[in-house]
Amino acid sequence: MISLITLQSLLTIVAILDLEIDQLDLVSAFLNGDMDTVVFLTQPEEWTIEEGFSELIKSLDRLCQVSKIWYEVLDTALQELGFKCLMVNLAAWTSPTGTYVVAHIDDMLTAGSRTEIDAVKKHLATKFKLKDLGAAKVLVGLDIVRDRPNWRIYIDQMKYANKVWVTYGMQNVNPCFLPINVGEKLSKAEGALLNENKKRLYPAIVGSLGYLMNCSRPDIAFAVSRLAQFASCPTERYMIAVRHVCRYLKETVDTRVLIGEAKRKESAVDQEVVTYFDSSFADDP
Repeated sequence: MISLITLQSLLTIVAILDLEIDQLDLVSAFLNGDMDTVVFLTQPEEWTIEEGFSELIKSLDRLCQVSKIWYEVLDTALQELGFKCLMVNLAAWTSPTGTYVVAHIDDMLTAGSRTEIDAVKKHLATKFKLKDLGAAKVLVGLDIVRDRPNWRIYIDQMKYANKVWVTYGMQNVNPCFLPINVGEKLSKAEGALLNENKKRLYPAIVGSLGYLMNCSRPDIAFAVSRLAQFASCPTERYMIAVRHVCRYLKETVDTRVLIGEAKRKESAVDQEVVTYFDSSFADDP
């Protein structure tokens, strides 16, 4: 499984070096591996050829070892082209020619020169049944939008954010301009506890907001991290705060993460770096 940091790092390399990046869908990926242990399955009732058990030859979804088997098959196929996996993330490979491959189960991105990418596709097509999806557009729920003239790539989760609102009945909330109210401390549980239905709903919403935060919306990190502290005993006050974050996301739904940079006229040494911080003294009043 590809990590978010590895994916962002690859997209940064692609943007800055102006590389090609294509996406592949490996059809029925888990069926490409042979079982490495002896496993027998009871035959379905409709099976009339013979009674008893059948030995499983190919790996199937939901088996404990299926992901391991599929990874070994894919790794072997890429090694035949000279690829080596990265030790920091075994779901990413690089070749001596500067070509990159990352995989998330049956979804794969390959980046490099057009000649090298086509060679990877041709080789994998001899091993697996695959679909060539062309230029990369979406992976692990992240929409990938490329601004090639300016050496930039944008990633966003607009579709996922809309899905969150619909799932939790917040599609009609009024938008606002801040993820948390000015002066809101969110430092201790106050107010009436939520009823059982809302108590189950609260951690689910916060978890969805946390996924958005980690992938493409760092601007809600402070609010979400505070709200997550009260998942075990949420009150009405914190449910209102959760709703406030959703209102903010609705106002800023088209906000995207920028990866890469515009083609610079000056050197990196001349770049000015500005940072901001706000200390809350560990919330000690």
